[in-house]
Amino acid sequence: MEKRRKDKRIIIGIVLIAFCFLSGLCLRESRLRQLMKAVSQYVDVEEGEQFANKLKEHKKQMEDTKVLADESFEAVKAPEPEILEEPEEEEPEGKEGTDGEEDIFSGRFYYTYLSDSLKVVYREVYESIISGKETEVSTLLKENLDIAFQCVLNDFPEIFYVGGYHYTEHTRAAETVKLVFSADYTMTEEEINEAGPKIDAYVQACFAGMSDAMSQYEQVKYIYDYIITNTEYDLEAPNNQNICSVFIEGRSVCQGYAEAMEYLLQKRGFVISVVNGHVENGNRHAWNILMVDGNYYYLDATWGDVDYQSAEGTDTGIAKEVMPINYDYFLITTEQLNVTHQINNIVSIPACVATQNNYYRKEGLYFEEVDKERLAMVFQNARDRGEETVTIKCSNASVYEAMRSYLLDDQGIFSYTVNKSKVTYYDSAQMGTLCFWLE
Repeated sequence: MEKRRKDKRIIIGIVLIAFCFLSGLCLRESRLRQLMKAVSQYVDVEEGEQFANKLKEHKKQMEDTKVLADESFEAVKAPEPEILEEPEEEEPEGKEGTDGEEDIFSGRFYYTYLSDSLKVVYREVYESIISGKETEVSTLLKENLDIAFQCVLNDFPEIFYVGGYHYTEHTRAAETVKLVFSADYTMTEEEINEAGPKIDAYVQACFAGMSDAMSQYEQVKYIYDYIITNTEYDLEAPNNQNICSVFIEGRSVCQGYAEAMEYLLQKRGFVISVVNGHVENGNRHAWNILMVDGNYYYLDATWGDVDYQSAEGTDTGIAKEVMPINYDYFLITTEQLNVTHQINNIVSIPACVATQNNYYRKEGLYFEEVDKERLAMVFQNARDRGEETVTIKCSNASVYEAMRSYLLDDQGIFSYTVNKSKVTYYDSAQMGTLCFWLE
């Protein structure tokens, strides 16, 4: 009789185990524990441990499907939030975007310095802007979405019709599970189409004065001069955060100057982008980083226009008619830039250390000592070319003080002027430059 009862318990236990295996994909972990308890009531301790071990093994096999089963009963805890540095995604070698998009992206400055995972988000943001469709992006981090968006706008000045973006955040159990990006457009399709031919006309007029024989330095200087000469710094200029202000209105602020420089030099094949940050008075500012002859330099066309100081309340008393263009910030190093500018690094970018294409070095106006013979040659060459001003740069503070003492305190400047009893000048100890008017 006892053996018969034992056999019966074993049979019942086996039936229950079989039921567990057949229905496991739909069972919650708590239900499994209840069944294990029921089994233990029908089998003895030794046999119960064997069946319990089988149930545990089965439970382990069910881990991957447990989430699907749990959704029928309660909200599933989302994966742990991603850290800022997302896992990099490997892409097949030679992979290109649709219609050769990879070539478009590979020529853009910020895209080059993004991680592989952020490059994916960058492309998704770009495609969403161009298509006008909202897009689910490959990140759950709002910080990374913002970085990708900023990099796209800095790299593509031709996207002049977008002023910002918004996103839809999808959550589960208070955890973000999806971000959907949408661009904020500042112009209608009709307005965009109207602006296109006007921009093209400006580009053609600018490039008409250039030749294929120009060096990279000469091309950059020509476009720098052209933009400054044909643009007024105006805080009230319409569309002053994009290229339309410069190309259509002829009035802009720093963002417009920087994006116009970028747009034109990209057309000439240069690697260039916009850099954002602050300047010494605390104001937000924009300028450029670009590659010339294989080396990176900074360039600030806004500070090349003396109208900027007047509009920003730091008027030096110099009129644009007297000193049309300032070259203190033409192809300079990171060290030189940091004297007055603070970079907002949205990604890690290379330091600018090259000096050979700096305006003063290239034009023979860079002095490492007080050289009177060289000074005489500089002033004579300027007169021969019909120039109205002469600007020189000193290599350091001690050279600057010695040069200033000789030319101004000791009135050595009159040795290089013709029939003049009075000389107008402007000097900057901060930048180590002295500028003299010849007329």
